[in-house]
Amino acid sequence: YDPIGDIEQAIELQDHTSFSVTRWCDVLVPKSAEVYASYANAYYKGQPAITVNAVGKGSCLYVGTVGTRPLYRQMAKDLLSRAGQAYTDDLPFGVEVTVRDNDRVSLTFIFNNTESQKTVCIDNDTLSLEPFEMKIRKKEKV
Repeated sequence: YDPIGDIEQAIELQDHTSFSVTRWCDVLVPKSAEVYASYANAYYKGQPAITVNAVGKGSCLYVGTVGTRPLYRQMAKDLLSRAGQAYTDDLPFGVEVTVRDNDRVSLTFIFNNTESQKTVCIDNDTLSLEPFEMKIRKKEKV
């Protein structure tokens, strides 16, 4: 590990997408995990920075550095895709959407985590959320 402070390093995903990282650089030695991202420059070039490991029916990422919002969005998209879940790309800042389902019903929780009113479009339905308000949409499965 190396506490690098404000010095920027680059990491690269398997698809060659690059992101900037700062503050901390763990150099990982995966045993059963797959490499999700590697350092792309300087001393760490080619060394694993983020790994993903299968755990039960899911997976777990270990992030050995501090990234930027675009990196975390990409990680969320990838994890949701692996889990067969949709990713909503155009949510307003501070709005969270979570889906829980079983054989009979699907519940979508839409939560405004901010102190201001937010408007969000989910499945062609526009919702207005007051500060810290949550709305739940229930969909019966046939």
